[in-house]
Amino acid sequence: AVTGDINLALPGARSQRRHLPELQGSLDYFGLNQYSRWKVKALAREVHVATPGAQRTDLGWEVHPRGFEDALVEVGAFGVPVLVTENGFADAADTLRPRALVEYLLHMGRAIERGVRVIGYLHWSLLDNFEWHDGFRPRFGLYRVDFERDERPREPRRSAKIYARIARANAIAAEVAAEVGLAL
Repeated sequence: AVTGDINLALPGARSQRRHLPELQGSLDYFGLNQYSRWKVKALAREVHVATPGAQRTDLGWEVHPRGFEDALVEVGAFGVPVLVTENGFADAADTLRPRALVEYLLHMGRAIERGVRVIGYLHWSLLDNFEWHDGFRPRFGLYRVDFERDERPREPRRSAKIYARIARANAIAAEVAAEVGLAL
């Protein structure tokens, strides 16, 4: 819809290419879901591999904030505003999420400095939730949900408090960065 060029290539079907001028420039914004980078290794037991020594979420996804910046810059190159519709970390203990969240937001700031028009950021997820592939096991929430109790009580994690401070200030203060082990 940005260029008007459509390329439909589905397995088992004849691919089709078309130019539809009426679609050109019709996007209001680009929605980006981004969690990690995917590196693959042929003939490996686990096809998705992380860089040795890299931090990994509870799902084994590599924490790679530079990849978030790169993705924003790549989609921002179309000249359409970008809305980050999903970005988050499966981290039941909330040990890596606070720092990872700040790092990803810092890299989003760098993408903005590089000219990307980011119009919003939606963290995945406000609450622990049901993931279609993994059920209730991965804990993406800024708020912990106790699914064992009928009341489903919610409790803010440390990352929720850090994110709230960032959102209220619309900036990452030096003291917030320092709390998660980063220097601005």
